Amino acid sequence: MRTTHILSALFLGISLLASACTPAAKLDAPPGFATLKSQGGYDYRAVNAHGVVVAARTEPNELHGNTTFWADSLEEKLTRAGYAKESATDVDTRVGKAKMQKYAATRDGRDMTYWLLVVSNEKSVVVVEAGGDKETFDKASKEVESTMKSVAMN
Repeated sequence: MRTTHILSALFLGISLLASACTPAAKLDAPPGFATLKSQGGYDYRAVNAHGVVVAARTEPNELHGNTTFWADSLEEKLTRAGYAKESATDVDTRVGKAKMQKYAATRDGRDMTYWLLVVSNEKSVVVVEAGGDKETFDKASKEVESTMKSVAMN
């Protein structure tokens, strides 16, 4: 449960300002994950029995930044928070080309994995996040990556 609390705090810490008129992001549910009903600012959240969390949200693109701008902005924030970027790639999603970044950090003596996928258009920024203890995250990584790339808009 502590993993879920740490990740929830991180997810909330990098949130952009929400808007009710922004279309909602949706994901294909990963196998072995339960979809959470109360999503607390997220369009979608799911967790597996080992505390790995996948979440998506859509925010208004009030600054009219492109995907690279938003990915770089979030990278800056994560780096300042002590996350080390392990990789960054361009990926295809149902809503267009996205930036996927993979990070690692140690929190309370535990190795953590945190992945971020960002895609934007003129009106919206979609952020898909996933994280958990490295050991349990690694076991679910293929399903998590597939789920992140499945992002679509309502």
